[in-house]
Amino acid sequence: MKKTIFALAAVSLVTLSACTPKSNATLDDVINDIDPNYYAVSEAESEVSSEAEVKLDMNEVVKVEFCEKDTYTYDGQKTDYSYEYPRLNLPNVNLTNVNDSIKNYCNALISVEKKAMDEGRQIEMTKMGYSANAKNNVLSIVIRSEFGEQFSLCKAVNISVKTGAELTNNEVILAAGFTSTDGESKILNAAKDKFTQLYGVSDDYNTPDEITAYERAKAATELDFDVDMSLYFDQNGALKALVRIYEPLTDDSYDYFEVKVA
Repeated sequence: MKKTIFALAAVSLVTLSACTPKSNATLDDVINDIDPNYYAVSEAESEVSSEAEVKLDMNEVVKVEFCEKDTYTYDGQKTDYSYEYPRLNLPNVNLTNVNDSIKNYCNALISVEKKAMDEGRQIEMTKMGYSANAKNNVLSIVIRSEFGEQFSLCKAVNISVKTGAELTNNEVILAAGFTSTDGESKILNAAKDKFTQLYGVSDDYNTPDEITAYERAKAATELDFDVDMSLYFDQNGALKALVRIYEPLTDDSYDYFEVKVA
């Protein structure tokens, strides 16, 4: 099953420990440099503007900052790769720090693959791309990096189109038109529905050990669905959440799955 790691929650952009990628950094180094505290979400009912939605020309707001597409050959096998990340531009808003964080994050991952190419080793990241969508004066950016069939590494950020401020998960929930309590309840229900869709119900399992493992995974999902959770608006304006879903019959293994919050 493809693993998905969300390297940036909607809380804030990741600031790596160094301003520029380490020349000898590995993929694990880059992932481990992420601040584990960025997942904290404010419980306060932060005010989100209810004024008329700002109309954006997404072609002007989101530009390609970096793009490289090529084929790399290792041990006689050709691998196509494509790396691309954006630069954001909002009228009368300073997004220097946001753009620098995106650039540093993406370049840190790309530099690992470039070093592998220089040293004649196999590359792991085959694709880096992004999506950008706006809803209710929130600009959602999601950067996805694919590592073959192994896993994908994702980064998301939500910013106010009026101020450029980074929004917490709680603020995104409010911007979507939910209260904090109602929004969290809807996300939990979506996670529970996803768990059932993936793994059925306890009656589908036969032995006592299997049933126990199922119930344990279900309980863990309901408890930890919001750990590392990221929220963002999709192209249809729907609020999406990437939630943690535990897998039965394994040793506390889990994947992240996208669910619609409704």
